[in-house]
This record gives sequence, structure tokens and C-alpha cells, in this order.
Amino acid sequence: MAEFERAYPADGVSACRNLYLDLLWPLAEEVRKPGLVEMSCFTTAEAPTLLRLFGEARFVHAVRDGRDAGASKVSKRQKRSHPRDGFEGLRWWEGRLSNIERGVRAIPDERLHAISLDELVGDEREEAYAGLLEFLEIEDEPEMRAFLDHEVTPAAAHVERWKQGLSADQQRELTAEYERTLERLAAEGYHCAPILRRGLERQPA
Repeated sequence: MAEFERAYPADGVSACRNLYLDLLWPLAEEVRKPGLVEMSCFTTAEAPTLLRLFGEARFVHAVRDGRDAGASKVSKRQKRSHPRDGFEGLRWWEGRLSNIERGVRAIPDERLHAISLDELVGDEREEAYAGLLEFLEIEDEPEMRAFLDHEVTPAAAHVERWKQGLSADQQRELTAEYERTLERLAAEGYHCAPILRRGLERQPA
């Protein structure tokens, strides 16, 4: 902290970067890892600031079916302002994507990778996993493979949670609204629109 306070007035960006590395890089060295991973919910949304601090950073945006993302928020409702049903959950999810998209547009293409949680727990898991490793330029490891096999599962991801408590007609209505939402995202050029559309098209009608 003394070094940070000394350096900050002259170069605040470098001081912040060095503070982060001074505190956390020893942890990476201890386990012989080539880098650090930060996984807060709004990391990608804050890309412009993070790129000022870490020009070499790479960003992974993990997306999932918007209906499931919204249902997850509804099930964990903590404030009166949080969504109360699937339709409100979908709007909440779209709002978060909007914040993320503004951040994404500051990231060079070669430093951004979108990955679908639905693919990672589904039939496309090996392709999705291989694409992530290639982007990060790292090799598969037994510990990562074990985590993928035992923790990254459809049950753990609560796939199709959004259907719970909805009649067949309500499910169709929510899906129609989701399709309209994806059309808006595609029209506005969201980077994750194609992967989300692909996921919807793979599902049974």
C-alpha cells in the first residue's frame, strides 16, 4: 500500500496495475500458473477500464439461454426491483447484455471469446471446451477435465429451469418473446447473438 500511495500521483494507471499484481501474482506463481483469472459478473462490461490496466488481457463471455438466465434471477429474487417472472427475467437479462455489449465493443476481436454454457454442458461440450483452450493458449489438465466432467453438467447448470411452473401455452409465449429478443440483439449487432440463436435452433420445437 505504501508503494501504491507513492506511485499513484504520478501514474495512477500503472500504480493500480502494480497493486493488483503485487497482491495476486504470487498466488499464480505458487501454483505455477501462467496468469490470473478474474470472474466477477461485470468483468466484461468494464472492459474499457480493464484494458487500460491490462492491455494483454483476454476476455471470455459465457452466455446461456436468456430464459434460463432470467429464471435463475427470478428464483434468487433478493430485492423488490428484481424480476418476478419469466418475462421480467428476460428483460433483466437483456439489460445486462446491453451493459456487457458496450464493454465488448472496446475489446479487440482477437482478445474476446464467447462461449455457450448450454453447449458446454450439452452434446457440443468437447468442441466448446477445445475452443476455449485454444483461445487461452493453454493445454488441457487433469484437474480441469475432472471439473468439467463432474461439475459442469446440465443439472448443475439448471438447464431448462425456465419451464418450471409454466403451462405449455405459457412456455410458447415466453419462447416467442425470447425469439423476438434475439432478433433485436442480432439487428443491433450484439456479438453473442449468433451463439444464442444457434442454441435456440438446436432445441426441439
